[in-house]
Amino acid sequence: MILADREIVKKYLSENSISELRELFERLAAQRLHTMRFGEPPTGFNVSDKIRAYGQANLWRCLQLCGGAEMLRQNSSGLSAIILSRSAVETVAAYSHFAVQLPNKLKPLKTSADLERVDEFVLKRSFATREKSAASFVASDGVDVNSVSILTQIGKLEKRHPGLSKKYEILSDFAHPNAFGTLNWFGKTSRKEGRIRFSDDWDHCEQEALGWSVIAIWLLETLEADIAKVEDQLPALSCFGHKMMKLQ
Repeated sequence: MILADREIVKKYLSENSISELRELFERLAAQRLHTMRFGEPPTGFNVSDKIRAYGQANLWRCLQLCGGAEMLRQNSSGLSAIILSRSAVETVAAYSHFAVQLPNKLKPLKTSADLERVDEFVLKRSFATREKSAASFVASDGVDVNSVSILTQIGKLEKRHPGLSKKYEILSDFAHPNAFGTLNWFGKTSRKEGRIRFSDDWDHCEQEALGWSVIAIWLLETLEADIAKVEDQLPALSCFGHKMMKLQ
């Protein structure tokens, strides 16, 4: 369970905040699907379901990353927890970028070529990769699946969450083998004693790991809102898709 170590968490968070974060996490966990029917009746049109599947995959990913970060944090593996929290932030940013772009991809919907444009956009985002051989294989049908820079996506989300880009820079310094995630994290220097002691359970580690975990969990609100916004656009897409399928 997230934030289960109340004796530690309550030093930094109010009871209301703890309850709100848990409720948010549990609400999103309840939205996960274990099985999806692919292809809507009566025609089997499936582009809307491709979009839903992409949303589900991002939802599952975020919940596992945030849940995993909490498990690690509660077991004094704070640095590993921060790295997972960073991945959760990246995932929210990537899906947010998709959700922001989708409305323009849905305009206009007049011909089968318009459906192909939407389908290609969804495929490009669903199978995005930076690995060249994988990109070449997936793109064999002509779809460009080279992934968008995460810095671009974080920058776009910055408009909704001012200060996020700076936070991401700090998270990245923990994730990379720089001072934040090496000597500053594990070492404690005593000039008086003339020695350095090492541990993974310093007080500042506890506070840092919890702070970044909370930021990642709060961002699940953005993911939830974006998935809902995307879903609201799918009935019109499906209606047009069925119409085109019947004309074939």
